[in-house]
Amino acid sequence: KTLPVPRELELIRTLGDMAMPLYQGEDFEKFRGGVSQIDGPGERAKLIARLDARVALAYELSYEDYQTVLGAFPLIDDAQKNRCLNAYKEWSFEL
Repeated sequence: KTLPVPRELELIRTLGDMAMPLYQGEDFEKFRGGVSQIDGPGERAKLIARLDARVALAYELSYEDYQTVLGAFPLIDDAQKNRCLNAYKEWSFEL
């Protein structure tokens, strides 16, 4: 009942724009609207980490809370969790 749900249209659009390169294949070419897809797994992992971190900030999670949330997902490898936490730090300085 107390979790703040982000409702800022600008933020939602920004996240949508950031996610566009993740849509792969010819089926999504028209949907991407000229945005090139990211094919390399390393680049995809970095972008996913930046998106996840930005969403964590939108939900007003503290760094410690975000660590706890990431720790609840055992299928996410430690390297990706570290990318997410580093991206969180970067975003928190930018915002």
